[in-house]
This record gives sequence, structure tokens and C-alpha cells, in this order.
Amino acid sequence: MSRRRDTDRFYEIMMHLEKRVDGTRCLVNCIGAMDWPKQGVYFFFEGGETRKTGESRVVRVGTHAVSQNSKARLWDRLRTHRGTLSGKYRGGGNHRASVFRKLVGSAIIQREHLKCDNWDVGQSAKECVRKAEHYIEVKASNYIRHLPFLWIQAEDKASPNSIRAVIERNTICPAKQLQQT
Repeated sequence: MSRRRDTDRFYEIMMHLEKRVDGTRCLVNCIGAMDWPKQGVYFFFEGGETRKTGESRVVRVGTHAVSQNSKARLWDRLRTHRGTLSGKYRGGGNHRASVFRKLVGSAIIQREHLKCDNWDVGQSAKECVRKAEHYIEVKASNYIRHLPFLWIQAEDKASPNSIRAVIERNTICPAKQLQQT
């Protein structure tokens, strides 16, 4: 199949999935007690991002538990992207634990001409840095929580070659090819 046909087929599958589950969800309306599969792959959409066909374009594909012996669950990963609802950093989150949050926060910093010298620095941060970044974490949380998403169940042993990793790799287009879809 050609890349174009593969991409069209992928979006057909997304449309069927959306109908099957009665529509997309948004993290703002999700809780851990919902009927989440233990493992899966998720697909975030953004209304302003569309394909030439007019349908919403997937802007983030992700999974979890691809490291050997990982015990992470799908909801754990989605909750990390959603951010915190209570506690010291209520409304924010931790972009150092989520590349998705990091990228969204970086885009917000750039778009709003904000200053945050430590945003892309390190795997952890002192409390004073976390407090200084909190307002951007809140903006990232608010943005991500309202993005529609779908997910599929994909359960097998955690590894870099798990079915989740294969699905994730095969649904992410290189930037050069995205322009053609």
C-alpha cells in the first residue's frame, strides 16, 4: 500500500473506533474508575488541526509499558498527561514525566512569549523551580484536558517490541510525510 492509502485507512479505522465507543473523550471528564483497559494506545486530536479531507488530525500518539518489566497502566499514563487535580501543585502537572506536557508547555511559552528558563532542563526540579513553572503547567493541563482522544486496548508483555510499541511506531508519521497527508 502507498503511504497515502495507509494514512487514509488509519483515519477510517479512527472513525470506526469513534463510532463504536460513542465518540471521543476528553481528560477533563475522565477518572481512573472508568472502564480503562490495563494496556493500550491513545490518539489525541485537535479541532484546529485538520487533514486536507477536513477531518480532525491526530496530533499525539502514545502508549506506556514498553520498557522491560514495566507495570504502568494506560490510565496512569493518561493521568500523567492530564495533570494534578489536588495537592501542592493542584491544576498543574509535571512536564518532566510527560513529553506530551513538555511539548504543549513549550508551545504555550513560545505562543504567549513567556519566560521560563528551566522548562526544558533536567529530569527533576527543586520546589522553587516547580513553583515558578506552575502557571505554565496549569496552562498545559487546561489545554490537554480538553483535547478529544480515543484509545484502543492492546495488552501483552511489556517490552520495546510489545504490540503497543509496534502500533505506536506504525501510526506516527515522520514530519516530512505529514505534509503529504
